[in-house]
Amino acid sequence: MKRKEDLLDRYFSGHVSAEEKALVESWYLDLNKDKGNLNQQELEDEFYLGFKNINKAIERQKRMFYLRLSAAAAVVFIVLGSLFFINGNEELLSQKEEPQHIHQENLKDKVVLTLSDGRKINLEDLESGAAIDEEGAVLSKSSGAELSYSSSESKSINSFNTVETPIGLSFRINLPDGSKVWVNSMSKLKYPLRFKEDERVVELDGEAYFEIAKNNQPNGDRKPFKVVTKNQTVEVLGTHFNIRSYEDESLVKTTLLEGSVRVHYQALAKMLKPGEQAAYSKPENTVSVSEVNPEDVIAWKEGYFSFKDIDIVTFMNDLKRWYDIDVQYLGEIKSKKISGTFSRTKKLPELLLSVEDLGDYRFKVEGRRVVVMSN
Repeated sequence: MKRKEDLLDRYFSGHVSAEEKALVESWYLDLNKDKGNLNQQELEDEFYLGFKNINKAIERQKRMFYLRLSAAAAVVFIVLGSLFFINGNEELLSQKEEPQHIHQENLKDKVVLTLSDGRKINLEDLESGAAIDEEGAVLSKSSGAELSYSSSESKSINSFNTVETPIGLSFRINLPDGSKVWVNSMSKLKYPLRFKEDERVVELDGEAYFEIAKNNQPNGDRKPFKVVTKNQTVEVLGTHFNIRSYEDESLVKTTLLEGSVRVHYQALAKMLKPGEQAAYSKPENTVSVSEVNPEDVIAWKEGYFSFKDIDIVTFMNDLKRWYDIDVQYLGEIKSKKISGTFSRTKKLPELLLSVEDLGDYRFKVEGRRVVVMSN
């Protein structure tokens, strides 16, 4: 199977067959249905945006995918931030029976949904359009990287689902109340099948972007939405925000894009305005609030790394969660800050070369290991 990047590159250089030319132009038409006319650079950005997800899925599921993907390669295309699989004469992903329990050892590096009864389902293998009856709530996979709760009549407020994402993959969940959550790589979101009448609470480990639906209590008051992490609770009404709370990082960052939130850190509490970020330091138990560019913070949701004056360790941590690498620091490492925006579809050596061009660091790739050195 030809790599999609190579095909698009050869299309713009004029080195494609008539069949390949028709294939790329059909992708272009599909993209333009919703996006309007795209120029060459915009088309390339749109096309490459979700390719990393496809490539990861292929690499990690070779036994199941290679033959099917070779037959169905002509009907795969990418739309902003999500992975969509188009059904041709043959289903790209096929699961004829209701999902069964999958042993934990088979779920490594998969996007996993844990149901209320403990069953675990590999969402990458779940057929688009497939529905699961979960204690009265109907779950359906509406696209290649999106799970929706199209109706929720679950009687129990103590029944929970959990979605866990591995290295190199992200996933979107449409919650039972209509709220939308994009879960970044190496993250976990736990949520009830039915929210309580007076509040909505979910638990997050890692990073996620939230667009919260407005929801009223029986008395007409707005029903609060709370995101609980190990070190903080974020309380919102109707808003868009991002939380980054990885266990291996010393800062927990909450960034507000729209609306208002109150962030609780034990005895501390901060109100945020749009464009502000609260950073809680775990070692020091302190909170600082600063103005940031929210678009940089949620660039991961659109398929990009966007860094603004971050240290080399934070930079490499992001790459570890996406490229599945080990990092070794050699010698004394400078404390120079890194800034830049890079597509997540970039090959790792290419991305590291771009950072080397900034002049402060050198990198050596040895298989899965990346050695970091100061210039």
